[in-house]
Amino acid sequence: MKRRNVIILTLFLTVKGVMKIDLMTKDQTKQFSMQAHIHFNLVVFCFWFSIYIYVPLFSVYLELIGFSYSMIGAILGAYGITQIIFRLPLGILSDVLYKMRKQLLVGSFVCAFFSCLMLIYFESFTIVLLARLLAGITASMWVMATVLYSYYFRDDQSPKAMGTMQFNMVMTQFLCMTTSGIIIYYFGWKLPFWLGAIASVFGIYFAWKIKEVHREVEHKQRLDMKEFIKKTNLIPGLKLVTFLSLIAHAMLFITVFGFSPVIAHTIGVKESQFAWLMSAFFVPHALTSLSLMLFQINEKYNRFIFIVSFIFSALFLALIPYG
Repeated sequence: MKRRNVIILTLFLTVKGVMKIDLMTKDQTKQFSMQAHIHFNLVVFCFWFSIYIYVPLFSVYLELIGFSYSMIGAILGAYGITQIIFRLPLGILSDVLYKMRKQLLVGSFVCAFFSCLMLIYFESFTIVLLARLLAGITASMWVMATVLYSYYFRDDQSPKAMGTMQFNMVMTQFLCMTTSGIIIYYFGWKLPFWLGAIASVFGIYFAWKIKEVHREVEHKQRLDMKEFIKKTNLIPGLKLVTFLSLIAHAMLFITVFGFSPVIAHTIGVKESQFAWLMSAFFVPHALTSLSLMLFQINEKYNRFIFIVSFIFSALFLALIPYG
């Protein structure tokens, strides 16, 4: 139950759906050395690097190659559409697909690779839209990564497992968001796409080599699909957390991953200066993830933290037009 609660809490941060995860004993976790943990975290690094290295100025790039704001919005939104389509079903089916988790994770890097190649060689609306749809499929496979890595820890270490992955994710995104503008400034608009493709190739290798849990007994009792969805739907607080997650990600992808770079570029911010803009978002984000990894927050404070977070978000968003 603790592990499921952690997954629900992590849903607020990454919209990964609902997962049914078997418990591990202390003896089972001993098989995972520090090298195995490092290897898996290299997978996580490649995963997010491959689809985020070009994100900071992607909307600016789309404007420069002649796309209207409505077309840019459709392309940026395509990334989220595929996640809506795939993440929840993958979360629910993660238990059923337990033999294919690693293969699906490898497939996510294949999608990221072709997505980057499309962005390198094509500038038509249809192809760019398809490229971002593929990137969304990659992001939706984060479900499989979180499930696989959770088995590296005992049940009572679930907060550490999710906090570690979240911190790695945020730091990788932070690296991408702060260096992308500098890379573009000195080497041109196409290099981030090439770097994303290269990271995808490394990701395929690392993902294929990750160590999986060898279980003596797994999934003795299986629920049919209707019963599975019914039980998922009955998880306390799931609907509210899902709704809050949608709102949070809407704010995120409208602003820092959406049109904030376009506005900044319009008022004269240079590509090399975007590191400051991205740091303003990612430094607090990274510190929050680090705190979740190091400290366990009492559940009674969850509602208060949510309320305060959304109040401050609304306040700062309202201040942007007056900057």
